[in-house]
Amino acid sequence: MNRKGDFLKILAMLTMLIDHVGYLYYPSAIWLRIIGRLAFPIFAFLIARGYRYTSDKRKYMLRLFVFGIISQIPYHYFVPGKLNIMFTLLIGLIIIQLSESKYRLLMPVFFAVGFYPPLSYGVYGLVMIYLFHMSYGDRSHTAALYLSFSLMYLYITSNWVQACSVMALVPILFEPNFPIRLPKAVGYWFYPVHILVLMGLKYIL
Repeated sequence: MNRKGDFLKILAMLTMLIDHVGYLYYPSAIWLRIIGRLAFPIFAFLIARGYRYTSDKRKYMLRLFVFGIISQIPYHYFVPGKLNIMFTLLIGLIIIQLSESKYRLLMPVFFAVGFYPPLSYGVYGLVMIYLFHMSYGDRSHTAALYLSFSLMYLYITSNWVQACSVMALVPILFEPNFPIRLPKAVGYWFYPVHILVLMGLKYIL
């Protein structure tokens, strides 16, 4: 699973945009939310990939933290009372880092943060990130772990819409060669900017 351009990043941003349009403008259009379920698993996978390919992991964590702070201002009005996804991705990255260090005994502490209600996707999201890290580079292992995880989640919560996130396995496992590379800043700025635009349009309309 070597990096093949920014196909997955673009797909994640697009499906996230569709999801947020559905959430904000068409809450009864479940199909928009189902499409949006692809976004987080792809972002979770990209965190596992980023851990391997980022030369300076501290700067990687710092970028997530800084854009988490920046994004929280518009996100507060978008989903009141919740922390934006950047913080979930950051904690997931910290867990991966701990798993590869002598401080791995601290991992349960950070997984426990997932039970803090305002954290987007909670412990479900943190476990997902770690599973992608564990299985990275092995398609069959990734498929087996994620399918099992999704079935367990569906059994426990009966949330079939979120369980539709298994569709994200298709682009993750069969990522096409894609010649386009986005500037690094685009992936970070897209998150707060698209929320600002959607909230602005809702206010105007």
